[in-house]
Amino acid sequence: MLIFSASITFAQVGINTTDPETTLDVNGSFSLREGPALTLNNGNNTNIDLGTTKYSKYRIIGPTSDFNILTFLTPNGESAADGQLLTLINTTDHTMTIVHNQGSNANTQRRIYCPGETNLVLSSKNGSVTLQYNESESRWMVNSYADRNYGTNIVSVKATSDTSTNSNSFSDMNGMTITFTPSHSIVYVTFSASGHMDTNPLPAASHATFRLINVTASNRVEAGATTLATDYDYDDMFGEISAVSWNANISMFPVSVTPGVTNTLKVQWLRDGIFPTTLRCNVNSLPDVSHRSLTIFD
Repeated sequence: MLIFSASITFAQVGINTTDPETTLDVNGSFSLREGPALTLNNGNNTNIDLGTTKYSKYRIIGPTSDFNILTFLTPNGESAADGQLLTLINTTDHTMTIVHNQGSNANTQRRIYCPGETNLVLSSKNGSVTLQYNESESRWMVNSYADRNYGTNIVSVKATSDTSTNSNSFSDMNGMTITFTPSHSIVYVTFSASGHMDTNPLPAASHATFRLINVTASNRVEAGATTLATDYDYDDMFGEISAVSWNANISMFPVSVTPGVTNTLKVQWLRDGIFPTTLRCNVNSLPDVSHRSLTIFD
């Protein structure tokens, strides 16, 4: 038997309770109904009509490639109610981008504010976003969203050729450049490399310096690492000269990016120290002791 009771006490409403303790007190669960599927187009979608009846949840169908939502949500031309909630579920295999505060002047009250004032990119199937209308801002605000976790989208490069530098000025490290399109506003970067430093004609007393460069952000320096190369075995009596090993690492460094905008990161290096010896990373000829890789966790 379904029992429903409601009481109003000082503007408090109770459902299945005669003693509401808050403005709305529900004793039990409640459901937010799903409306008919929204058929959207590839590319930009503006002034999406939610129909005569307002629902709290809609599935998106239709796009056969990536699509964007800009000026948006005009249920029969009516204004949204302050605090109204709306959840969109992307059932397609393509990326859905919620575009931040863009559209014609006539539709300013139908625009969306995204966190960080950057577009929100949801790249996974069944990713969802919940919006809430804010009357004072005259905007829909991103309340929450669900997408794949950080690290699921991994972009990596691993060098396969020998390279070296004997310069005390920064230069690009061969093969250590990545161009990618991020889904999140923060990505995590890991760089790892090892090799050796020549000691001829004298034992090395040098170091190698590396830095991570954000090419898209006007070649901004994001992070650096320095490795010493002073552990040598040099015997003047017998003329023995050995190579000095080195290794360097930048681990899970956070880099701010713009979701949906192509970004390029690269690693540069230099040799510095007392003696002008050559810094080498011979991945091809000495794979047992040399490597270099650059990885983006998005």
